[in-house]
Amino acid sequence: MTDKEYKYYFGCGFAWWAVHIFFRPFEAAEEHELHDLQDQLDIFEEHAENIAAWFLDEVAKPGLDFEIDKKEVSMFSCLTNSEPVVKSWMHQLINVMHAQKIEDKSKQYQYLYCLLIGWELYMIVLAQKFLNQQKPEGKMELQELVNPYANFLLNEWDLSCRKFFQMTAEEMMRNEQARKTYEEIAINWHQTIDDTIKKYLRSEQQ
Repeated sequence: MTDKEYKYYFGCGFAWWAVHIFFRPFEAAEEHELHDLQDQLDIFEEHAENIAAWFLDEVAKPGLDFEIDKKEVSMFSCLTNSEPVVKSWMHQLINVMHAQKIEDKSKQYQYLYCLLIGWELYMIVLAQKFLNQQKPEGKMELQELVNPYANFLLNEWDLSCRKFFQMTAEEMMRNEQARKTYEEIAINWHQTIDDTIKKYLRSEQQ
């Protein structure tokens, strides 16, 4: 496989992580703390399921071209090993929420939800551009998956910001810390793809 092909497949892998990690901060919440948010989380899951499954299918294609502790492994094993990096992105986003000094726990989760929906949109647009650069011939198939998902995110982001905080998504993004955090994670996302290939690709494949 070429360098571009490995970048493409790991791009799919870390795009999957961005969707998969979305639910983690809400898992520790009490039922009453999620309150109005549970319906929203269920709707997000419905829309995210299809594209997340497609990314995982792509990740399975390279086979055992990688190694961990001198054992041949799949790309998914490399992604699992990369979980601490992905968790660090989530902690950065949670820190943005804490910086708002919102006292009510339900409101904290509502703010985090709005922030994460915006981040999901930012990341899927970023991933689409990156994947198209690595595999231009897959552009149409990817577009058919991304467009409905991105449209949902755009609408859901604005609706949630209005519903919970009486502001637009655009107004939310005037928060410099939120905007910079999106940008920093995007830079790290690209770097993580390169670092993961170097770390886990078997020497005979390089």
